[in-house]
Amino acid sequence: MRHQYDALEASVKLKDITSSSHNRAILHRLKNSDPGLTCLYMLDEPEDEDEFIVREGDDLGWLGYFIGRNETLKSLYVYYLPTNRDQVEKFFFGVQRNKSIKAVDICNYINESLSVMNLPHVTSMSFECQLEGEYAHYFALGLRRCTSLKKNAVFN
Repeated sequence: MRHQYDALEASVKLKDITSSSHNRAILHRLKNSDPGLTCLYMLDEPEDEDEFIVREGDDLGWLGYFIGRNETLKSLYVYYLPTNRDQVEKFFFGVQRNKSIKAVDICNYINESLSVMNLPHVTSMSFECQLEGEYAHYFALGLRRCTSLKKNAVFN
């Protein structure tokens, strides 16, 4: 999958893979490893300028790809992801390549897509939501691949 994105990166137009000019600007900053972008928030409603507002029309595979290649991000705050499992899995497959992110906060998002979460360089993770039954299992499957974790917090 990564090779598909590598081959298309030079020709992809950011306006074709995002829902807004604001998200295009965030992707551009990610793509260029903007040193001023050290943390990224993913939300469904805008609150601040360093936030990717997830909407229909945003290709999360490309977002994950650009996060994965970025060298300046230190923290990732995932406060919203859509229910589309394919998009979320593509997102996590891209993010797992990132070596600069050390802290991840996942809030109010839970489904089976967490089982593909593989964040080997992350040292701190917090997870804020209700973990029950099969969802706790999915979280555990993803968490066991986060081999550098030194600090983990789960809040219900």
